[in-house]
Amino acid sequence: MADGVHAIRERSRTMQRWVLLSGLMVDLRGLGCGSWLAFPGDGEPVLFVRARVSGRRVAVLAMEDGAGQWLFRWDGDQQAAAIEGDASCAAERIAAVRR
Repeated sequence: MADGVHAIRERSRTMQRWVLLSGLMVDLRGLGCGSWLAFPGDGEPVLFVRARVSGRRVAVLAMEDGAGQWLFRWDGDQQAAAIEGDASCAAERIAAVRR
């Protein structure tokens, strides 16, 4: 039974990541910044954004911290609150990545 509950909880977290990253995609598009969502068969969804100056791909993850709050993380140490329905602050910071 515990395994079933764990599987449901993980599926719920995966869906939450998908929803948050999809909302971020829409806000990035509004800033003229293209992105694409990858969903590997054995992993979690990852959003990729092309840095405007260097052209490199920046991976963005939606993560839950120890307190149960959701965050967007990118470039290893950058993060912003992941708020469902309003990712505009995070989108502006991610769209500004230059390197």
